[in-house]
Amino acid sequence: MGYIGDQPRFHRSFQMLILISLVLCFIFCFLFQLSVRTVMWPSGALIPSSSASIGLFLSISGLFYGAALPLFYESLVEMMHPLPESLTTSILVQFFNLVSLILIAVAPNRGDLVNLLVLIVTGVSIIMIACAKIKYKRKDGEQTILVEQNTNA
Repeated sequence: MGYIGDQPRFHRSFQMLILISLVLCFIFCFLFQLSVRTVMWPSGALIPSSSASIGLFLSISGLFYGAALPLFYESLVEMMHPLPESLTTSILVQFFNLVSLILIAVAPNRGDLVNLLVLIVTGVSIIMIACAKIKYKRKDGEQTILVEQNTNA
């Protein structure tokens, strides 16, 4: 998705690309939830599964989550443009670290709960991204500079 987001046609479509990635991630996380015993279904899986299908669901889910990460970083840098890129990305990394620390603190006792929390966080992220208004301040600034340079030349 990062490669697609770098194409000129998609320079202002980060939100759409993030939503596509997260929705696909959510679908495969949900399929994983249905294929294992969880908090919601303690008696057993709702759909028959094998190690291969569980591995496939997790791999594809991770693929789409990983595809959305560079777009998250780019969107954050765009929205917080006057600030340095290193500051804005470090804020996001610290947030991810905090969430990971919380999930690790829960994991030793309730692994099935962590699976549900990941699904819930992905769903909430989809809602938050859908409601967000991404302003492409950095791209607008770069275009303004290019127009000024072409006018002065």
